[in-house]
Amino acid sequence: MNIYLDIETLPCQLPGFGDELRADLAASAEERKAAVRAPANYKDEEKITAFIIDARQKIEDDIDADAEKQYRATALDGTFGEVFCVAWAIEDGPIEVSDLAGVFDALRAAHDHRDAPCIIGHNVPWDIRFMWQQAKIKGIAVPRWWPVKAKPWEDAIYDTMTQWAGVGNRIKLDKLCKAFGVPGKAGFDGSQVYDAWLAGEHERIREYCKDDVMRVRELHKRMAS
Repeated sequence: MNIYLDIETLPCQLPGFGDELRADLAASAEERKAAVRAPANYKDEEKITAFIIDARQKIEDDIDADAEKQYRATALDGTFGEVFCVAWAIEDGPIEVSDLAGVFDALRAAHDHRDAPCIIGHNVPWDIRFMWQQAKIKGIAVPRWWPVKAKPWEDAIYDTMTQWAGVGNRIKLDKLCKAFGVPGKAGFDGSQVYDAWLAGEHERIREYCKDDVMRVRELHKRMAS
């Protein structure tokens, strides 16, 4: 049984997480500001003072930008990030979209235990582990056959990225689809998901996720034939 899958994720949604992150960065910034020294070749006291003031101000100014960057990066971390939606399809069936608990319930019911399912996606080991990590944290039951420890070359998964680029190498889904002439939705990518979520464009994210499953399914058919 082939299961085509893709997920869209969000940064950490724990209350106060962003504030704690900024507070940690602010504390670190104070240490770095205290350590600022002018270059050894500076002899003029006014220039030394001006250099130290400017350097410390830059450290202070960077706190908010660094905090936002680190916060957004948690969307790639299954320990703190959140699964917003999962799009999936079994064989040539319709592409469904649901939350994490919903997809595990559906896949558990669909698996007939006669054949080991194959999870197919682009960089799919990342999706598989992220889903497993968040399910464990949230107390969501994971199917016993879920291939969280599978290697990219094992039969339990088919990673279009590894199958094309080789182990340890990378290729973006958009680039691979372009090479194969597989169409997709233009003008939107994974880096825009969080901003779209903040803007309330939730259906747009779900459609984007479903579109990736459609593209992966077409790539798999052509690559594995």
